[in-house]
Amino acid sequence: MINGKRPCEGDLYKELTVDGRVFKLVYGFYSDAERETGEMVPILPDFESEPIHTEGGRPFVTHIQDACPSYCPKRGEGDLWCSDCIHFKNDGHEIGVCLCENNRLANC
Repeated sequence: MINGKRPCEGDLYKELTVDGRVFKLVYGFYSDAERETGEMVPILPDFESEPIHTEGGRPFVTHIQDACPSYCPKRGEGDLWCSDCIHFKNDGHEIGVCLCENNRLANC
């Protein structure tokens, strides 16, 4: 709810600043099936399709992004999402930075 009203598609959910970069998360749908239920969710950037890196060459990742080959669970087996990996630094936000050296750009 936004000010007592249901949000509309495209309404701002949250603005995050991660490692000096601002990300605007808006309400929307990831699929037509979600659209049919009418339950909008915050839409996170697709960093797998369109990677964005910090000035130091580290990739931005979302907490629900599929884990990469360098995945190392924080505890137990985990769910194979970035949020369960020891390399994920997010300060409690939906978006964070991967600290794994294997995923860092070579020239940074």
